[in-house]
Amino acid sequence: MTAETPGTAHQGPAGAAAWLAIGAASGVLLGVPATVAMLPDTPLDHARDLHALLAIPGRGTLLVLWASAIAGFVLGAVAVRRRASGAWSAGFLGGAMLATTLLAWAHLEARERAAIDAAIGGQERMLAESLRRQLDVRFAAVGQLARSTERTDSDAWAAAAQAVSIDFPATRWVAALAVTGGRASLVRAVPGDASSTAADTREALASMAGGLERSGRATALTPDGSTFLVGATGPGGAAAAAIDVGALIVAASEALEPGLVATAEVSANTPGMTAGAASATSTTSFGIEQHAWRIRVEPGDAWVESHRHAANMAFLVAGCASAVLATALAQASLVSFRRRRHLAHARRDASAARARAAITQHARDALSEEAGHVIRARIRETVRALDAATDPRADEPTRKGALRRIGESLSQAEGEVAALLDSSPQTRLARAEHDAALELHFATAVLEFAGGTQVRLDAPVPHDALAQVQRELRSRHFAVITADNPMSAPDSPQANVLRRSVLGLELRNARLAHLPVTGRSPDGTWSEQGFAVAMSVGEADALAELHAQRAYFWFDGTAFAIHETVGERRTIALPRPQDMR
Repeated sequence: MTAETPGTAHQGPAGAAAWLAIGAASGVLLGVPATVAMLPDTPLDHARDLHALLAIPGRGTLLVLWASAIAGFVLGAVAVRRRASGAWSAGFLGGAMLATTLLAWAHLEARERAAIDAAIGGQERMLAESLRRQLDVRFAAVGQLARSTERTDSDAWAAAAQAVSIDFPATRWVAALAVTGGRASLVRAVPGDASSTAADTREALASMAGGLERSGRATALTPDGSTFLVGATGPGGAAAAAIDVGALIVAASEALEPGLVATAEVSANTPGMTAGAASATSTTSFGIEQHAWRIRVEPGDAWVESHRHAANMAFLVAGCASAVLATALAQASLVSFRRRRHLAHARRDASAARARAAITQHARDALSEEAGHVIRARIRETVRALDAATDPRADEPTRKGALRRIGESLSQAEGEVAALLDSSPQTRLARAEHDAALELHFATAVLEFAGGTQVRLDAPVPHDALAQVQRELRSRHFAVITADNPMSAPDSPQANVLRRSVLGLELRNARLAHLPVTGRSPDGTWSEQGFAVAMSVGEADALAELHAQRAYFWFDGTAFAIHETVGERRTIALPRPQDMR
């Protein structure tokens, strides 16, 4: 375990979440210029806010884009300075993916809008062509009727006019006209009540005279726009038909797709207007004689929704979900990478600890077994000598020899047991046991800091649990060192107090920020007092070695570790893996 690596974020859950959000905002801000530059030109029904940027005047748009880019870069620089680049990068990835998703969705919506507009335009053109043909057919029928207007009082003429009225729906009446002196007037109408038409209809009839005299065909429109008149001349005279505009549109709309509503506007013809010519108001127009028809087809909500692609919204939802998932996975990968680094050391130490524990147990078992063999052998020999010494048939010299053998056997048993506990194997056994105890006691210790803060080292350090300690030390990382019991050999309380005083004096002379700390076992059977010191790892190593300490604790801002100063100088990450306990 070493001090913080630049660029590595050591943030708690709240801090990491904040930098994830800041990174996402940076990604979106940096994606705004690219998104605006590549937005489709077509206004979108579901993305009007995106096009609001384009509605800003030119210099304003440029200012917004530059401000977005600068804000994104500034947030990234602040994240690097705060050593939160990991969480910021994860959030930036999600924000960039979100901006890309919105851009792609906008283009999908533009394609869908273009397809809907094309479908509506096709329906409008079809309707316009149908209306134009129907009006041409009415012109032909009226022209044929005009050829027989010499005998308007005949039943044959009335039958022909009635047939025209019936054969062409939306025709209000059919009439024979008299055109004289630039004026047109009704001669006879079918049905007969047409002669009582309103003044506006008679006015429209009068306006047809000029066209009939010039070209033999003419159109007229009542002032209210509800009735459209077509007239033609023939060898026998002139004829006209009055068409209900609304009824004609309703009849023609039956050919449209369900959910579409058609409207028509008839006005004075624009010179050069041709059938099917598109106008600037997104309607379809065609001209016929003196008037122009403008056809507009409006879709209902149900028709629009039926032509929308559910895949567009599914893409948007999936893209947003992917951005969130990518952010979470990136952050989890960073956290996992840091933990794998710590656990790699911990697993190696766990393996070594298990091996030392196994060897220690084997040594203890072998010592116990061998001592049992020695003692049982000497007991058997002593019993035999005692039997000889107490045998009434034995003479005095035999009994004395047996008693001597008893003493020699007991002395030999004592010597053999002492040999088993020879200094060399005993020292090796004690060292192995002490190494195991180092990890056992240190890894399960409880640290109590001045001010009441307390942490257990056999569990992860809660977020902000040591915030007060870090504020007082003015450092995120620190060492916990004691001068008690050099080389872990218990000493008298008076000697430990003296060593502790010397350590405190050294820290004050070196102007190192420090706080008193007590390390103890969870059950309180042992404890040592020391200091939490704001210093580097190198300084902590030197100070621990100076006071003959086998190890000390190091806190890197997130977790504790044990740093050994003798032997293999291992670094043991805390808390230890479950399989070591």
